[in-house]
Amino acid sequence: MSKQLFARSQWETPPRLANETGTSPDTIRAAIHRGELEAHQFGSANRPSYRISRAAWEKYLALKSTFKKLDNRGKTHHRRRPLVSKKEYV
Repeated sequence: MSKQLFARSQWETPPRLANETGTSPDTIRAAIHRGELEAHQFGSANRPSYRISRAAWEKYLALKSTFKKLDNRGKTHHRRRPLVSKKEYV
């Protein structure tokens, strides 16, 4: 017996993902159109139907996360401002 290419456990539709995250399916489709979310298009160009892999969805969520990333020492990355001496202000 062959494995199904688009098994339900690995692939989701925009309405199912929207229901899971509490967003609108249109928000997910907009991310697909912007190129932020990888999806496979089925159907016609006039009425597309999308399938999104779980791996692509996790990657998209990580991209949109507002949590600061920690470096290997457990500290957040901050851009260091150059120190300006008092002489430079005069």
